[in-house]
Amino acid sequence: MSSNNSTSVSELSEESFQVDDKRYVVRLLGLDNAFLAFFNEGEAFSLGTLALGMPDLGGMHHLSSVLLCEKNSSVARLLVERLSASSGGMVLVSVHFYSELGSIVYNRVVEVAETLIRRAKQRM
Repeated sequence: MSSNNSTSVSELSEESFQVDDKRYVVRLLGLDNAFLAFFNEGEAFSLGTLALGMPDLGGMHHLSSVLLCEKNSSVARLLVERLSASSGGMVLVSVHFYSELGSIVYNRVVEVAETLIRRAKQRM
């Protein structure tokens, strides 16, 4: 069965940075109605704690839920709410960090993710 509806899926964008001896990677995939963001520590591209976030209908609050795992659940929830707010839509994040994030790394992760979202929205 074919469809005349076209779907746009942007390419997987990736950006990494290093703090001390640790490498952090942010990967983003844009869909027509959502963004999928993967946050990893190290070289691996692994699935981690999953959280879903979306703005409510009034746009004032940002709803989130952790769907899978517990290890990075606080960071996953913070990231998904922040990215949902900055993108204005649904976001699914996967967070796979081996160690806890300090404020410097957290702020840098958010900055990189928001930059990737802005670039993806410009291409859409």
